[in-house]
Amino acid sequence: MAKLLLFLSYSFLLLAQDKETRVLEELSSRKGIIIQSSQHFGISSRVVASVIYAERFLNYNWEDDLLDELFAETGYNSSIGFGQIKPNTAFFIEQELHNPQSKYFLGNNIQTIIQRSKSKKEIIGKLVNDTTNIYYCSAYLAMIKQRWSKVFLFQPQNETGILATLYSLGIVRFDGTERIPHENPQINPFGRTAQNFFDSFKLRDEFN
Repeated sequence: MAKLLLFLSYSFLLLAQDKETRVLEELSSRKGIIIQSSQHFGISSRVVASVIYAERFLNYNWEDDLLDELFAETGYNSSIGFGQIKPNTAFFIEQELHNPQSKYFLGNNIQTIIQRSKSKKEIIGKLVNDTTNIYYCSAYLAMIKQRWSKVFLFQPQNETGILATLYSLGIVRFDGTERIPHENPQINPFGRTAQNFFDSFKLRDEFN
């Protein structure tokens, strides 16, 4: 029994290492888009890379890409694409970026970067494209940071973890109410994975 448990533990470790290698390669190959999008929205490229790392390492299944898109097209609010953005989240991002009265509004110059979609099908089409998906990721993180910065002082040791936690939970609850910013946000396991990547030397030359 002990040998079996040791074998299984070793096998899981190898699988995790293989998955991480693939995720790191994906991030590195999309370095230009991640940096470009982060600059547009005034957010650290390493923060964006860290959050996407957590999504793809913890939640993403390469075999489910087509299924996620099909589910979304039939009405499910499935996570889609490189940064695992949901159609409802993308719709929220578009609406808030084009609403000067919104608490999440990032400025008039930002409105031209992400255009409003005319249908859910158009949103899904944007999300299956890696480039536009990454832009939504960067925009969402910038919106979260701007809103929460008004009541919470981000520090280097927790900024990525808190932003990633809110990214994973969503800033709008299932009942449609806002997740109100407060002074004592906690980092969840998803956020801890992102923060650990941010603090590590992994892809430090690509995203610093």
